[in-house]
Amino acid sequence: MSVHISNVPGAAQFLSSTLTITMPAATDIAINVVTGTINIGANKLKTTTLYIDEYDTVTMALRRTSDDAYMTWKAEQFAFNYLTAYLSPSYIRPLATDSAYISILARDNDTDTEVEVGRIASASNPYFSMGGSQQFKFYNDGTANLMTASNVGVPFSNTAEGGTASMNIKTVRQVVTLTGAATSTTINLPSGAMLLGASFNVDTAVVTSAATNTWDADYTGGSTTNLVAAGALGAQNTKANKLIVPEIASAQTNIEFDAPGAETFSSGAIEVVAYYIDQTSLANA
Repeated sequence: MSVHISNVPGAAQFLSSTLTITMPAATDIAINVVTGTINIGANKLKTTTLYIDEYDTVTMALRRTSDDAYMTWKAEQFAFNYLTAYLSPSYIRPLATDSAYISILARDNDTDTEVEVGRIASASNPYFSMGGSQQFKFYNDGTANLMTASNVGVPFSNTAEGGTASMNIKTVRQVVTLTGAATSTTINLPSGAMLLGASFNVDTAVVTSAATNTWDADYTGGSTTNLVAAGALGAQNTKANKLIVPEIASAQTNIEFDAPGAETFSSGAIEVVAYYIDQTSLANA
């Protein structure tokens, strides 16, 4: 079925009124491509519950037919130069289901792939995160998690010299697989840094050669201060936290894990987060 109107006197007036075409039931209805321009002027394209109209000279709008609310566009992708909000407040939100999230992607120039650099996530405590593995999380309840990154710093800097000469409170993290009589981290706390302490968790149960299954931890290199006393249990998720009287590392410093007595480690892994303060220099004259 087709309807064709051409060269009809008064066609403009005819089409400015309502034209209703009742189509027979069919699986597919082919409509020939219209050439030229269809000009509806200030009128609207209307469906059962929605219409599209000219909001202003540079904006199209999708409205409810009752003309009392803006409605939703749904598409796989939108290409744009700017996103401009027309109401305040306006929102960016994930799908309204548990654990839904929006990923913020950027192109990795080296691999020519898109990688995640941020996320807005629904959760029991919703959060905004940054980093490919959500290393930096800022939660709805006002707390923040900066501890899953391998090296995190919070700078305290002056306003002169472009913000140089800063003091940086830092953490550095490593999971250490235990072998031999002693195993050291490779976190390499810098010489001259102020050592503050560390936190520990047994990720994989510690097993030693004579089944004592205990451990201890000390700084090594630029300090020998004890962090976990001998006899610490090796059961999984055993935790230890130690803040020390701040001291200056006399050389590059790591943390050493020791098996008890003459024993050696058969297996086990311990996660450690070390805390320290270092400085950055003033800018050149």
